[in-house]
Amino acid sequence: MCMVWFIFRIDYVAKRYSVVLRTNELQCGDHIAYPMDWSSSWPELVTETAWLQRVLPYHHAIVLAVMGGSTVKVIHVLPTQKTPDGSLIYEVVEQQIDVGDDIEKRNLWRYEYEPGQCYDPDEVIVRAKKEIGHFKYDFIFNNCEHFARGCKTDKKVSVQVRRAEAVLIIAGGVVLGVIAVVAGVYLARR
Repeated sequence: MCMVWFIFRIDYVAKRYSVVLRTNELQCGDHIAYPMDWSSSWPELVTETAWLQRVLPYHHAIVLAVMGGSTVKVIHVLPTQKTPDGSLIYEVVEQQIDVGDDIEKRNLWRYEYEPGQCYDPDEVIVRAKKEIGHFKYDFIFNNCEHFARGCKTDKKVSVQVRRAEAVLIIAGGVVLGVIAVVAGVYLARR
């Protein structure tokens, strides 16, 4: 049990989030997350990113502006094209998104950071805009959550990745436990 606690102990600044019920609750520089539907943004990349939706269910972004209605302008990491060899090219881009469905389904989150533990909103925007262009994406070490947290703080961490790692470690322990039991039963019968 101690190992499980150690695995789930995550040293990052934003440990809480709130569910956004209206776009007017959002402010420039906010770190938000919502379920990503690649099919609406990049339909040509759906088959290449379907695995990503199952593993990283929430997409992270920084709010640049609330445009009115349910439209929000964000800066975030997206796959923008596919190379001839089939790999994806990721970029940091500004984009207007409609968060109406996510708000209605209570799937839009705003991460809450402790005062003094993150940059002020203007600095968050400056840091995010400096990253516009090519993004060296790595599922484990440099994904959209790393980007958003890195803009808010200097701590580039992905809680989703850490949770996935914990699940894999626990699953691996279960598999090893089953192997040990089977081996013990086999050896006991000899």
